[in-house]
This record gives sequence, C-alpha cells and structure tokens, in this order.
Amino acid sequence: MEVPVNKNNANPSNIQPAKLNFLLALVLTLCGVLAGYFATVYEIKMNLAHKAENSALLNLEKRVLSLEIYLKERMVTRDDFYLFRENLEKRFSQLENKEFK
Repeated sequence: MEVPVNKNNANPSNIQPAKLNFLLALVLTLCGVLAGYFATVYEIKMNLAHKAENSALLNLEKRVLSLEIYLKERMVTRDDFYLFRENLEKRFSQLENKEFK
C-alpha cells in the first residue's frame, strides 16, 4: 500500500516561514518583556532619587531652622554663620547639578 504524499508537505521550504514567524514572535515577545522590565526599574530608580532629594532638602531645612534658633539666642558667631552659609551654598549647587544630570 502506498502512502499518499501531500505536495504541500513534501516541500521543506514551506516549513521555513512558520519557523520564521515563530522566531519573530518570540523575539518580539522577549523585547516587550525586557522593555517592561527596564521601564519598571527606571521608574523605581527615579522614585528613589526623588525621595532621597526630598530627604536631603528636609535635612538642610532643619539645619537652617536650628541655625535661626541659635542666632536668636546669639550662640553663633558671625564667622560660624558665614562658614555655614558657604557650606549651604555648596550643597545647593551640588543638588542643582544632580538635578540637571
């Protein structure tokens, strides 16, 4: 008994487009998963950086308030005040530089 041969199955070149479609779909799926992963990681990093910046500004604000209290009580000399001001300006410039990078 002879096995009927289907002409479509006899030609191996018909299998190639199916494999290419599968590989293309697989590659696109992997690219989508990687894009989602990196977008999520980037968003988490940005949120952490924003929180860190806010905490740094809050710390500076607390220090300024404490300095104002000391000035009212006249416990800080003028030289100490100018030194603090210079340090504060340096920190603000560092924060601004980080913000623009």
